[in-house]
Amino acid sequence: MPTCPPDAAERAMVNQQEKPTYVRRMFDAIAPTYDFMNTVMTAGAHHLWRRTTARQIVADDPLVVLDLACGTGDLSFAVMQEAMAPCTILGADFSRPMLNLAQDKHGNLPEHRFPIVFLQANVLSLPLPDASIDVITNAFLLRNLVDLNVLFSECLRVLRPGGKFITLEITHPPVPVFRSAFALYFNNVVPVLGNLLVRHQEAYTYLPTSLQSFPNAPNLAEAMRASGFADVSYRYLGLGTVALHSANKVT
Repeated sequence: MPTCPPDAAERAMVNQQEKPTYVRRMFDAIAPTYDFMNTVMTAGAHHLWRRTTARQIVADDPLVVLDLACGTGDLSFAVMQEAMAPCTILGADFSRPMLNLAQDKHGNLPEHRFPIVFLQANVLSLPLPDASIDVITNAFLLRNLVDLNVLFSECLRVLRPGGKFITLEITHPPVPVFRSAFALYFNNVVPVLGNLLVRHQEAYTYLPTSLQSFPNAPNLAEAMRASGFADVSYRYLGLGTVALHSANKVT
């Protein structure tokens, strides 16, 4: 028997036309408890995953990093902490409540090593010039998009030649036993936690639903290659429950 009521599951199964509006409203609503639930759902591991992503982002000392769907800013802050050379970080998100929290957290940091600028923007139509960014990154964005090719095309436009695209996303674990255990947890336990802890079961029913039709790590890598990225690679984190993909813009 399912642990979440049918109405919650049905509301989470949004059609593709309604998805952008639905997702924006959902993130606006859960912004105050977003960090708390990320920590609960991952037992704090999301901080380690972001730190690992940040280290890969700053490996070649980029001058400008763009963090798409930056949320409350944790990946942007991790990049600031990991960067060894001066670096400007742009955090873009379509949710004003998320950005307000990111700006508040930024203001409360004990140290501001490098500039971070937060802006409200649609990640599919960025208010940025062509070839202006060294690294574009994001954490847990891709599942929320209707058409990945639109994002890939926009990122290729904004990246300079030789720039990198680095994305951290929930995925389908490759090992069957972990895949089954993760599906049990993700599909059944997470909605209950969302209801009990933050009274927002619908959002945390949408979360596992969003993974159902999302490509696994090899297929996502292939989609990135088909869109025009080169040198595409990926590695699994969190027992294969998340994947960190990296790709380059050649020209």
